[in-house]
Amino acid sequence: MAMAKSDPLNTPEQRKFMAEMAAEKRAAEAQAAARQKARMVEEAVSQRAKEDAMGKAAEQRDKDTAMRDAYTRATKAPLAKGGSVKKYARGGGIESKGKTRGRFV
Repeated sequence: MAMAKSDPLNTPEQRKFMAEMAAEKRAAEAQAAARQKARMVEEAVSQRAKEDAMGKAAEQRDKDTAMRDAYTRATKAPLAKGGSVKKYARGGGIESKGKTRGRFV
């Protein structure tokens, strides 16, 4: 009499074990997908915050530039015809004739 080979996957214990393994695998994949989705949401929120900060910085930079330009226009001394910029750039003549040299006493 010939003995029939039994297939190890046909035993009830093996089928139960394989079903449990498949269920664990599906659960792990679901958890990984949930983590990936949470990470993507987090990155989107972070990106949105960065864009908002960059927008605010750009607005502030524009305001600063406008204020600097307005200040320059308001404080610019008009030059008389034939005047020179050097006349207005000097600090009252202190640095002329070597008066800014360090002296030993």
